[in-house]
Amino acid sequence: MKLKFWPESVATLCGVGYAKKAPGTFGTLVFIPVVLLLSLTPPYFYMAFTIVFIVLSVYASEAFGKGKDLKVIVVDEAAGLLISMFLVPLNFRLWILGFLLFRFFDILKPFPISYLDKNVKGGFGVVLDDLVAGLFTNALIHFVFLKYFSAFLN
Repeated sequence: MKLKFWPESVATLCGVGYAKKAPGTFGTLVFIPVVLLLSLTPPYFYMAFTIVFIVLSVYASEAFGKGKDLKVIVVDEAAGLLISMFLVPLNFRLWILGFLLFRFFDILKPFPISYLDKNVKGGFGVVLDDLVAGLFTNALIHFVFLKYFSAFLN
């Protein structure tokens, strides 16, 4: 497989999106080390990186996919994972939970994620539903699991 230009490399996370099965899951998995490293940085750096990454993701998704949400585009999963794990403590169980919740929301697309997926077009639409899935994941981790199930974390 030869990547023709940089938007394809970014959109497919250097070819990970060409996985024959579950490219979105693989795209999320391979980006976990990046998110782990970022979680060791100050929150302002993490957020600045996330904003720049989202802008690049939208541009690459638009340029490579020509406005379509192709299965090989997995950079949106990476952007969603960045949102999912923002300010989540480094705890193995929490990070597994974050991964599973994010994949759950990304695959099943409950409302309003499904609405955004169907109605927002272009590169922004490709990325937006994953960002909202990340927000749902982050909110659940912070406002449910950290508040009510902290014993689960030990």
